[in-house]
Amino acid sequence: HYYMFVSNRNIDIDKQKILFSNYNSVFFGMLGLKIESILLDSGTTILVVKDFPNKEKAMLYYDAIRQSNTVLVQANPNDYKHFIISSKNFPIFYTVKDTEQYLAFFQEKYIKR
Repeated sequence: HYYMFVSNRNIDIDKQKILFSNYNSVFFGMLGLKIESILLDSGTTILVVKDFPNKEKAMLYYDAIRQSNTVLVQANPNDYKHFIISSKNFPIFYTVKDTEQYLAFFQEKYIKR
């Protein structure tokens, strides 16, 4: 599973990547997480935090990020979306590039669990 931070141009993605990296080192260092930035389209960048061993660990991370007062502090909620995705579904998401459609799926399959 992967954690996805999908942002528009209003967010300084390099600074955001550093915030995630610092947070991961302190709170999730034992998982050996990696962060990649991927261009989704001309106005959208994704920070992908991977690899979580399972859905449960990925959701623990998602919840921790939501509750953190350091990682998303500089990001306006209107400028990003974040969610968990399986490694199997990631190529489909990247091909379709429909964040809102995937968010509906995420809400149904992950949040309403």
